[in-house]
Amino acid sequence: MCIRDRSLNEERVLVSDVGSMLGSSGEKTVLGILNQLDVGLYEIQDFHSKMKVDLTSCERVSGFIPENCAVLATGLYNEQVFVIRKLELPEIQPQHESYKLFASQDVFGAKSKLSRIFSKILTIEASLQKEDGFQKQTQQQLSLIHI
Repeated sequence: MCIRDRSLNEERVLVSDVGSMLGSSGEKTVLGILNQLDVGLYEIQDFHSKMKVDLTSCERVSGFIPENCAVLATGLYNEQVFVIRKLELPEIQPQHESYKLFASQDVFGAKSKLSRIFSKILTIEASLQKEDGFQKQTQQQLSLIHI
């Protein structure tokens, strides 16, 4: 995924997942949730993995970054610790731009589940139209569909 980074005056920054840091060299930017495990001990995590972070060399950024919030972290992977050079909040994107990018994606799987349900209903209705007792059987078979 690429995003704009106005603070570095760059058009786009390549965003990696946390797991891709393992065994890598060079600076990377990750999008993840910053958690405090213990006093002064932090980790960053995404959907698939998590990693301890070192914030001692992190430069100050404007704004407030609370715990358990999504952040963009830029830094280097060094001896099983992600040494963060820069930590900031992701840029806010207007809704109409997000809709253009993600409107065709079924993020939560709702469309596929609905299409299965509707196809099952159409199959039941088609078979019942051929038989007698349409209303009674429709109620029985529709009660078997689990949403």
